[in-house]
Amino acid sequence: MGRDAIQTFLENKSSFLARFKAPNVNETLFDAAQIIYDAAITHKISPKYILALLQKEQSLVEHGPSNPSQNQLDWATGYALCDSCSVNDPLPQKYKGFGKQVDGGAGANRFYFDNPNKFGFRIGVTSQVDGTAVTPENQATANQYIYTPHLQGNENLWKIWNRWWTKKFPNGVVLRAKDTEELWLIKDGKRLKFASRGIFLSRYNLNEIIDVPAAELQQYDEGAVIKFPNYSLVKSERGMTFLLVDDTKRPFLSDAVFKKLGYHPDEVVAATDEELTEYKNGKFISDADLFPLGAVVKSPLSGELFYVHNGEKAPVVSDAIVKNRFRKQKTVNIAADQLTSFKLVAAVKFREGTLVKGADDKTVYVISDGMKRPVLSEATFLGMGWKWGNVQTVDRLSLLIHPTGPRIELNVVN
Repeated sequence: MGRDAIQTFLENKSSFLARFKAPNVNETLFDAAQIIYDAAITHKISPKYILALLQKEQSLVEHGPSNPSQNQLDWATGYALCDSCSVNDPLPQKYKGFGKQVDGGAGANRFYFDNPNKFGFRIGVTSQVDGTAVTPENQATANQYIYTPHLQGNENLWKIWNRWWTKKFPNGVVLRAKDTEELWLIKDGKRLKFASRGIFLSRYNLNEIIDVPAAELQQYDEGAVIKFPNYSLVKSERGMTFLLVDDTKRPFLSDAVFKKLGYHPDEVVAATDEELTEYKNGKFISDADLFPLGAVVKSPLSGELFYVHNGEKAPVVSDAIVKNRFRKQKTVNIAADQLTSFKLVAAVKFREGTLVKGADDKTVYVISDGMKRPVLSEATFLGMGWKWGNVQTVDRLSLLIHPTGPRIELNVVN
């Protein structure tokens, strides 16, 4: 993260530091970005860490354009201060000032890295912090407890780091923590675990999995487990039987309808209300429902394809969408009068998390929330963990039915 990248980051935060100048550790006047960059180079400490430290200690990065207090600037990284110290004590005075604070905060962490056995907080050694047992798993974590021996301060630093520098995946992406077998679907800011690989495969392909560090998964709250394969029959705690189709649960109008459509009670499994919370409520299945599972049908008049379900017909505008959404289904022929009986609704879109591009368009999009979100750089594409082999080249109409959404950008600045 060079000096210009630091400056851009501060400007994007509308930070006071973007226009702030101060003496550096050698009493030479420089802007804040240069002071941060020089300290990072001198002490071989990530400038991202220095920025997070400035925010954690004095909220300087996201302070806004208004002037912070002189005390915030004088003790910008909290260096040389302690719980029992006063800023007026003789020792801290020589480290007073923005430039000296930035250099001191970065330099201290380099010293901890180079001299790990001089401190009580060490890798694998358990210490009591605010009444809680803490065992650092790596030197970076040990450093933070040497610098700030309190849980809240280090939790704040962790939150700032993850909010600024950790990737945010769009809905529909499937993640796997490295060296584990658990698969997680990202949906509405949560991670939903697939109860088994078979359940995952009823919806997705193995080559769509993105492997990430465990810490990237932990930034998402854990939601309900995805316990059922697609098209499962389940009975709720209240005794209602549902057919699960994609993300929708459709109740049967009666036991008679259930039997008439050829289902058997032995096919039904029990489900808790919590397990069904992630499914939207669908229409009742009646004996007039020709295709309770949904089906891709061809118009006998025009040859157009439709997905019929819930008494509705949604145009399927390309073979690419058929393969993406209905790869395990065969196209069904249907009489013209039957097709007319279905209500026309919006066209079927690509499945969430699908990567697409137009034949004459170099832009790659990820489908999320029904929109096509542009991925505008190769660095972002690869940084998100996507694979070029998963990008489908599709026709113009297949792209046009998806409105353009916000672009995908990595918060991480290299």
